[in-house]
Amino acid sequence: MKNLKLVTALLFTLLYIGCSNVENVPELEPVQEPESYTISLGMGDGTESRAVGSTIYGINVYFDKEKDGVQDDIYAYGLFDDPSKMTITLYTGYVYKFVCSAVKNGKNVLYYASSKFQAPFQTGANSTTLLGNEFIINPGTYLSGLGTGKAVLMNDDGTSSSVTRPCIQRYYGEVSDYTPVANGSVNIPLKKTYFGSRLVINGDLDGTVTVTCKIGSEQLWSVNTTKEYEEKEGTLYSYTDVYDCWKNESNYTATVTLNYNSNRGDYWDLSNSKTITFKRNVMTTITVNVTPDYSSGTFNVLEEEFGEEYYFDYEINGEGELDVPVTPDEE
Repeated sequence: MKNLKLVTALLFTLLYIGCSNVENVPELEPVQEPESYTISLGMGDGTESRAVGSTIYGINVYFDKEKDGVQDDIYAYGLFDDPSKMTITLYTGYVYKFVCSAVKNGKNVLYYASSKFQAPFQTGANSTTLLGNEFIINPGTYLSGLGTGKAVLMNDDGTSSSVTRPCIQRYYGEVSDYTPVANGSVNIPLKKTYFGSRLVINGDLDGTVTVTCKIGSEQLWSVNTTKEYEEKEGTLYSYTDVYDCWKNESNYTATVTLNYNSNRGDYWDLSNSKTITFKRNVMTTITVNVTPDYSSGTFNVLEEEFGEEYYFDYEINGEGELDVPVTPDEE
């Protein structure tokens, strides 16, 4: 009986305490379900109009899943040749990053079979990706070659070749810290991530001239001729590290070597070398002059910028960069 009275008193005490603090209980906000918005993407790369064309665009979309300030979780990926179909559904409450790389004239220079492409648009080692013109929402898969220069090219006989520094027009760009809004759009300014090299040989040649260009131990090109040689258009080369080129405007140091074997004999032979620099978005023309008396050989180097061409009507600031807002205006 004594224990029963003790328990009853304890219950009344707890009830009193609970009732006396009702007004201090905080009001809880209802849990908000995230809203979804469909946004469109655009590119500023000068490759072509918004119509279907030969340029291939690979895009990875990342988001801040843990909300720790880092957009490093894969959200979706897609491979496109139709910019008008670059639309994706995003959810509020998260911040997103977009990574894009493009190959101009990719349908003609890259190897593909059954509308599936390999590097730089692979999702894994030796894998292929369908040109589907849609985003695939798949947190476990992404295009793994967007930041590297390697590409699998189409040979004339229909076979493929994997090339570390392909002669293609490659582009790269990123946009970070995007918060989705209604009727939103994201414009990704793409930089050219390739350089150009052009050789001109002048002189009254009476023998054989060999000019070789190397970046470190890599031979970029070699020309052997017995007459004046001029490559009017020059050759374009992708950077081997596309991401580094985009981020750091990195350059390549190259060595050009001249060897001239005269038909008149060893006395008139020439040998010379010169260190030059290849820069992003610059065509470097190397002119080799062999003097008429075959007593010397000189180099002239001319750098000409390709120029930044974009097919959207944006203003280009004094530093040659596009002024593109990260967060678009709401309509």
